[in-house]
Amino acid sequence: MFAESAVLATAFTAIGLTCDSGLASTLTRSVGESRARELVLLGEPSTPAQAVAWGIAGRVVPPSGVAASARELAARLAAGPTAAYAETKWLVAEAWDTDLATTLEAEARAQARLALTADHAAAVEAFLTKRRPEFTGT
Repeated sequence: MFAESAVLATAFTAIGLTCDSGLASTLTRSVGESRARELVLLGEPSTPAQAVAWGIAGRVVPPSGVAASARELAARLAAGPTAAYAETKWLVAEAWDTDLATTLEAEARAQARLALTADHAAAVEAFLTKRRPEFTGT
């Protein structure tokens, strides 16, 4: 999430350095090799709207709404099925380096683990009784 007024740029080459913290990998996978090379080599600023279009960011909000939007998102995630979120984050991260067959196997194992959680049982019961589930992280 970015404020509409944010300015995004890399500064590595401007100070005689190169990417760190895995940026060469993650940025390239997000925006493609040509755009990643341009963003890192030139260090030219881009807008949050461009970051969303390129897959770097998910949403842009007015500057005055950043804190409230962040709190709302944090509360939503904290109240959700945290075990399912953890499995999903891992699966998505691993998908870059994994073939489809391996991904399908990993998904099946994750589904089997999650099917045993109290959160899943509560969600099924809530669905059947047409109400919103309450997750506890178990």
